[in-house]
Amino acid sequence: MNLVYLEEDLFNSDDLQLHPEELVNETLPLLHYSMSQYILSRKKYSSIGVAAICHVLQEVHEDLQAENSQDGPDFDEYEGAPVCLMQKRRDSFLDSVLERFPQLDAEEIYEILSAFK
Repeated sequence: MNLVYLEEDLFNSDDLQLHPEELVNETLPLLHYSMSQYILSRKKYSSIGVAAICHVLQEVHEDLQAENSQDGPDFDEYEGAPVCLMQKRRDSFLDSVLERFPQLDAEEIYEILSAFK
């Protein structure tokens, strides 16, 4: 989970409701789950970690989207900004990690992500 702290600038802001420590804690059940599944446990641990982080960020994105849709059709673009911002953070995190660590396999990460759903 050191990857969260390497990319801490993506997560360390006032408008993000999920702090790095919380993000790490939210990934733990996914990491435990992946170790209990033979196929997932054979993947690179770094890929599992990145996929877990991306999955949690996706869940936060979906929660924010659900909250905004409950506000009704008349919410303005500013209220919808956290949803877009969270999606950008998730994508930026994945792009940055893949750029920084070219040995990671994006296809493997997406395969693990699909297993988490």
